[in-house]
Amino acid sequence: MPSALVDASVVAAIVALFVLLAHRLNNPVKRMLSGFGDYLAWTVTLLPLLTGYMAYHHLMLEYTLMLSLHIFSVELLLVLLPFTKLFHTFSVFVSRWYNGDFYGRKGVAS
Repeated sequence: MPSALVDASVVAAIVALFVLLAHRLNNPVKRMLSGFGDYLAWTVTLLPLLTGYMAYHHLMLEYTLMLSLHIFSVELLLVLLPFTKLFHTFSVFVSRWYNGDFYGRKGVAS
């Protein structure tokens, strides 16, 4: 992929995450329903994008340190994935199939 396209995609994703955070903080219902896990999921989603962008462009810290922080943030995301709401991105298909199969039967069971 061209570097400019990757950069634009990462910046768009980072901006979108901040817009979603601002919406969550400014909406009283979402703010009331949000817990620690929601903000943790937001943070561990942002960190790999931010550290990867900074490592690629050699920003702030030495490249090897920034690359190790990027790898650590991706590992942290993978470790926390099954325990946060982020797991819904993978389980949505299985749960739709299971719930559709279970609740889709009408009438007398055969």
